[in-house]
Amino acid sequence: QVDLLFEAAVAGGIPVVRVLRDSLAGVEIKRVAGILNGTCNFLTTEMLATGRAYDEVLAEAQKLGYAEADPTLDVSGMDAAHKAAILSAIAFSADLDFSKVEVSGVDGIELLDLRLADRLGLRIKLIAEGVLTDDGVVCRVEPMALPIAHPLARIDGSLNTVRIEGDPVGAVTLTGPGAGAGPTASAVMGDVAKLFRPAIRPAFGRAEHHMARPFTTGRKDEVAHFFLRVRLADKPGALAALSESLAAEGVSVDKLLQDSADETGASPIAIVTHRCERSNMDAALARLEKFAIAVDPPRLIRIESAS
Repeated sequence: QVDLLFEAAVAGGIPVVRVLRDSLAGVEIKRVAGILNGTCNFLTTEMLATGRAYDEVLAEAQKLGYAEADPTLDVSGMDAAHKAAILSAIAFSADLDFSKVEVSGVDGIELLDLRLADRLGLRIKLIAEGVLTDDGVVCRVEPMALPIAHPLARIDGSLNTVRIEGDPVGAVTLTGPGAGAGPTASAVMGDVAKLFRPAIRPAFGRAEHHMARPFTTGRKDEVAHFFLRVRLADKPGALAALSESLAAEGVSVDKLLQDSADETGASPIAIVTHRCERSNMDAALARLEKFAIAVDPPRLIRIESAS
């Protein structure tokens, strides 16, 4: 019965696996998304709140026990990806295939990104999600920009949270401590207790009438708003070249911030786009690269809806 033991592996003290398998057994789940790594959430929260750089806040997280001596698994997004894959397989009765999980972490996020997003009414969080599509289950982990009013945007520090969306319940959000001695011990003991009770079904099992769903990768024609941060060289025509690159691929600008050039001679630009396809954004950034006016790689982050 080892296949029952997953509660302690995901979101620590939050009984999300039990909720998915039991309480929401009659719900047609469409999406499971959340903050599943307390280390990454602590980093983005503290950087924005204190104005300290990534390396300094990471060192503090290690001292507090939120991050390992080697934090690579956390900050790369891989820890959250493993958890997202487990939740997705359970939520959608899917055949877990980790090779299809798309992963990016917070190790590339800078204080500048967090500050510019904040000025545009957004919070950058590492979001893990599983989404049911016509092609199968898309499971991915990536930094996302959330409107301040979004339930996940208000989760700070080392807390974990999971938002389950489906019919007819709508959305259910579970929040609590996801790591640490107490929450982990509680979840482990809950899993041990299951060994002494008859199993209703295996963790990844499904009723006979359920269709087996595959994991699949996301599609490039996905439509969303995007947050774009670019450091432009401080020279004439740079902003015009950026605008030209976006317009040529049909990307419309909703909001724009431009700061004065910093000590390196680069001018930070932050843009929120209207809804467009990710492939259009990728093509626009490829055009921008040919102008050789960005002093470092641009940061492109998908924006979650406000609901």
